[in-house]
Parts: sequence; structure tokens; C-alpha cells
Amino acid sequence: MACTSLCFGRCYPQGNKLRIAFQLAVDAFLWFDVDGNGLINRGGCDEAAESGEDSSNAAIWERRFAEMDWDNDGTIHFKEFLMAFESWVGLEDEDEEDDDDERKDGAPQ
Repeated sequence: MACTSLCFGRCYPQGNKLRIAFQLAVDAFLWFDVDGNGLINRGGCDEAAESGEDSSNAAIWERRFAEMDWDNDGTIHFKEFLMAFESWVGLEDEDEEDDDDERKDGAPQ
């Protein structure tokens, strides 16, 4: 029997975490897609950034936009956003996290 999205969390141990991470990325993209056209425009990014509490970091937003706009067309497609988002957030393997916890606890490696 093929695994469907309804059983994704049961079929794959990391399924629920992956689904939550993907939903977070989608929500973040939609927050920046202020006109709802499926693209993040430089102006829309500036507008969304300025709506936050700290609007003094224009240089940071400019660097982030440049990181995401891989084809330099002045817009960010969801694929570009998702790849940049993953590189910023990272998806560690659970085994690596367990190893890190053991090292912090002083347990042998």
C-alpha cells in the first residue's frame, strides 16, 4: 500500500517534523508575498520587513534578498525562498542531535 499524505507522520518517523518545517516555510513566504502573486518582489520584501519592530536593518534585508534571488531577476520564487530558508534553518539529522546531547552531558562518544 502506498503511503499518502494522511499517514505521512506514521510512515516516516520524521514526517511530522518535516511537515511542520515545510508549513513554516510556506507561511514565511506568504508573509513576504504581500500582493499574493506567488513572488516576493524587492518592494514587497522591504514593506514586510518594515512592518516588524526593527526596521533599521535595511542592509541585512538587502543581503538576504540577494541570497534568495538566485537568478537575479528582482523577484524570489518559492523554490528560491525554500532553498535559502533551508540553508538558514538547517535540517539536522536526529542522530547528530543525539550525539551533540551526549557530548554536552560528558558521556563517551
